[in-house]
Amino acid sequence: MNIGDRVRLLHGREEGVITRLIDPKLVEVEIEDGFTIPVLKTELVTIAKEEGERFGTPNKEASSPKEAAKPQVMSQKGFYAAFVPVNDKQLSLYLINNTDYDLCLSVSEERDSLHNGLYAGVLGKRKTQKVHSLSLDQFEQWGVFVFQALYFAMGKHQHKTPFYRKLKCKANSFFKSKKEAPILGKQAYTLQLDREDSPWQVQVDIQVHLSDEEAPTQPSVDPIRLREQLLAPNSLTDELVVPQSSSKAATHNLKEVDLHIEKLTPHYAKMNNAEMLTLQLDTFERYLDQAIAAGITELVFIHGVGNGKLRQEIHRRLSKHPHIRHYQDAKREKFGYGATLVAI
Repeated sequence: MNIGDRVRLLHGREEGVITRLIDPKLVEVEIEDGFTIPVLKTELVTIAKEEGERFGTPNKEASSPKEAAKPQVMSQKGFYAAFVPVNDKQLSLYLINNTDYDLCLSVSEERDSLHNGLYAGVLGKRKTQKVHSLSLDQFEQWGVFVFQALYFAMGKHQHKTPFYRKLKCKANSFFKSKKEAPILGKQAYTLQLDREDSPWQVQVDIQVHLSDEEAPTQPSVDPIRLREQLLAPNSLTDELVVPQSSSKAATHNLKEVDLHIEKLTPHYAKMNNAEMLTLQLDTFERYLDQAIAAGITELVFIHGVGNGKLRQEIHRRLSKHPHIRHYQDAKREKFGYGATLVAI
């Protein structure tokens, strides 16, 4: 099973898309409205594309109007590069689109600041495309592969920003990545291109910039600067200056991270529930990771009460995090039931 695979629960009616591989036995599945659940692989079965072709679309009359109107969960991630061995010296580079978007793609190989074009075209959803042949003997001389893509889907769907990645294959991770490639069904050195924490991507100095009205305001923390503050004599370890836009700079208490959506972006009224939850969880993950890197031992996430989805997802992630000693409800006299204290 891979990121982007559409799956069905064996002992339930839910269907969804795999969004994360938690460990060799457990995966994360998005079932609706951005809501994800951890599921054992043994409790899932992949849904083959032939199923729809053979049996047709589900009978809408057999389900309730509410179920019939429910939008299908779209696979947001699942873009791979697969290096398929032809023999002991030759490899074929395939691109694999395991998402529910069509990708308008261009691929090139960069050497000495010059690009050699390899492929340009549309890679349909759940499709593959061979784009290049390489020699394994010249592995160390391979250039930097550059991938650019626009996402497209018919009808209403969640907008995705253009994709841009640079990939430099490194021997220590490349040769450990051999597995069955999605859709292709062949053994290949398989690298997920839209994985954010990949060890083989090149730092990209080109970014897609949104206008001030479109771009959500997301606070960021410099862990190096934070550690210097912590180690400096007489430093105020409770506070950290968080860079904001030029029109607004503020000092935030690091030990209290407010995840209320109106604190994260002024444009929340234009966002749907899934987009708001994604932004809140991304902010939670970023602050937690940077606090761990900086040696912080405790912090409080203020998530509010609401419908409980944000609190539930935060607690689920904390329960599986290897660097968390414990977590509990924060002081009720100060936060009510809307905050969680985390001990790292």
